[in-house]
Amino acid sequence: MKNRDHAHSEIRLERGDPTAGANDTGLSGWGGRLVKNCGTNVCSVSGSVRQFCFGPHGTNPDDHDNSDVVDGNDTRNMGLYEYETDISTNNWRWNTRGNISRALTSYYAAKAQEMSEDSPLRQIIQHEQSVRTFGRLVNQRLESVPVPQAINDLYNSSSDNELSRTSFGRQIRNVYDVMACEDLLQTNVISADYSGWDHHRYMMDSIEPQMEDIFGNGKGLHTLFDELRTNQAAKASRLSVLVYGEFGRQLAANGDYGTDHGVGNYAIMLGDRVNGGVYGDIFPTSEIAKFEESGADIVGLTSYEHIIARICEQLKTGRFHPEAVHHRIAKGASDGSSRGWLRNICRHLDNPMAE
Repeated sequence: MKNRDHAHSEIRLERGDPTAGANDTGLSGWGGRLVKNCGTNVCSVSGSVRQFCFGPHGTNPDDHDNSDVVDGNDTRNMGLYEYETDISTNNWRWNTRGNISRALTSYYAAKAQEMSEDSPLRQIIQHEQSVRTFGRLVNQRLESVPVPQAINDLYNSSSDNELSRTSFGRQIRNVYDVMACEDLLQTNVISADYSGWDHHRYMMDSIEPQMEDIFGNGKGLHTLFDELRTNQAAKASRLSVLVYGEFGRQLAANGDYGTDHGVGNYAIMLGDRVNGGVYGDIFPTSEIAKFEESGADIVGLTSYEHIIARICEQLKTGRFHPEAVHHRIAKGASDGSSRGWLRNICRHLDNPMAE
């Protein structure tokens, strides 16, 4: 469905539902519904958890449940802070955070010993123990998984290869770590983002460094796949990346050397198991003729929920029905003649990690 409003379009994209309303911000996302169906977790590596990750609520269809979401926005600092420096060799007296950490660790450990099993506060103690244990397991795993220098350079201000958006470099680091901790996190879906694509003015000045960050030689995704193939080869072959946005831009430039909100867009899939190539026509003759026509749009031919459905099918081949993630598939919503090429592009994605 056509929509040029950022906020509303993002809700539809995160929900995986082009019929979603403008106020449906509290409903589940298609990633959350997918992992619920798979019995796994979704790991969010961006600064905030996107609606994409929200899981379905067990009893209230107008709400969501994030119990299957792992927040991995800083994978090198997961779990509870623990101050373990030898107090005899460190100026520990003036380390306020360290003092609080040691005090709380001791307090909860003592409470766990003296509190009765039927105490209503027992759940708080158990939660603290679970989070602390989880953090220790992840930290212990990552102690043997150093951050590759090439990935570190993506977000290091002293590097010659620092990205223009260093937060995306940190997300690349987070994805690398999540792959190393896949079994601990029990995840097969990762959520990342790169915002800031509303190029109404001087589009080339903004879009070129952003595209370079993501797709450039030696940059974000290239570095991620290179380092995974070098250090985590078995997992690298299972990672498939879907890149897409809430809407496209118009064909013709506006008076400020930018482009205004459009309708049609494209999606990009990357990975060793993707059957690569161009599916559809990037520059159809009918659109080239409209390049000088003010307000002209790209014509969308495939509604994105069908792309999502094919990916979901591959993540749980043989045991999964796409209507569990998107209801319109069950209703037989038409996607024209696209079903054949959608199955073709996804046919090698058996048991992948998805991002």
